[in-house]
Amino acid sequence: VAIDLSDVDHTVRSLVWLQAGIGTAVLAVVGIASFVVVYRSLRPLAEVEQTAAAIAAGQLDRRVTERDPRTEVGRLSLALNGMLSQI
Repeated sequence: VAIDLSDVDHTVRSLVWLQAGIGTAVLAVVGIASFVVVYRSLRPLAEVEQTAAAIAAGQLDRRVTERDPRTEVGRLSLALNGMLSQI
């Protein structure tokens, strides 16, 4: 009635380690891809920040590069340039 299950246990243990390795690799790839996407998405905002810092330092003739007004960064650049034209 009893049979040796050591082969089954070994196979299950191998599958668990394989799944853990694949899961870790997928999480690493998704994490790196997410970092790259967020970094590239925030690059225009960093340009607005640098221009605003230059204006605060006294370079009142600087303006923010205008972007697509349908985006948040585009609306921010339009608002900032509008504010500077009033000063």
